[in-house]
Amino acid sequence: MPATLTPEDQESLVRLARAGDAASFGALVAAHEARARAVAVSVLGYGAGAEDAVQDGILTALTQLDELREPAAFGAWLRTIVRHHALAQVRRDRRYAPLPQEEDALGVVDPPERLFEDATTRAWLWTALSTLTEPLRTVTLLRYFSSAQSYAAIAAVCGVPVGTVRSRLSQARVKLLEELKRAAVDAPDPTLRAQADAARAAWFLAAVRTGELDRAVDDLWGAAMTAKGPAGQEWDRSALVAALRADVDHGVAQRVTNVQTAGDVQIWETRMTSEDLDYCSAPAVLWLQRNAHGRVRTLRLYHPEP
Repeated sequence: MPATLTPEDQESLVRLARAGDAASFGALVAAHEARARAVAVSVLGYGAGAEDAVQDGILTALTQLDELREPAAFGAWLRTIVRHHALAQVRRDRRYAPLPQEEDALGVVDPPERLFEDATTRAWLWTALSTLTEPLRTVTLLRYFSSAQSYAAIAAVCGVPVGTVRSRLSQARVKLLEELKRAAVDAPDPTLRAQADAARAAWFLAAVRTGELDRAVDDLWGAAMTAKGPAGQEWDRSALVAALRADVDHGVAQRVTNVQTAGDVQIWETRMTSEDLDYCSAPAVLWLQRNAHGRVRTLRLYHPEP
């Protein structure tokens, strides 16, 4: 199941994403992508079409985030956008069964020029686009920021088969979303950087509690990371994951109270609650992390004195 964000966590992530923090948008997507995919599958069935609708929906949400009035409704809003894209595929493609008239009347949100207007406020989106190869960048610009949005139109403009257009767009969406998740690593505003780090810490701890730990670990921890526990025990990544799961099994929960970052060193401080005081009586944990390439390389856990 997806990591559950508190309303406060979600509002913080939406605010940061609107300000240009791609990692916060990535955290929102990670929390809601599974349910959005379920919506696409309910319309299109399993297959590439449903995945296209999800990826199109995510990129549309990215460019229209300023229009979200209630940050706590991000998940429902994203699912609505994905559903619109899925229904648009139904209208375009006779392979899918026709839907009832009231559903088929739904349209894809806003014309391409509006997407362009919104997207120009996010320099990191254009930075991410610049990382794509020229063929991938071309089909992406045509698809999302021109009037030649259909696969047939893009194929005609580029002089390639429709199948090639579909393949290139699929590759471009995957790469673009990956770049957007990494784009905030070198954010220049230290206040924004601190807020983004705090939001990601809250998201990670929510993932620990709600069964999305594996995805959170893949996003934040390097494959070869090592850790040392409060009692000096040595852990590799898999052992630390097992320890965190054991904490959850014993009713342990952590809440972020402080996040500080300087270069490749980051500190999280958390308050702990536990249903089993014999298992864990410490009131707090300090996480000392050293990062490399945006992921945790070493971690030291410590219980400060009460």
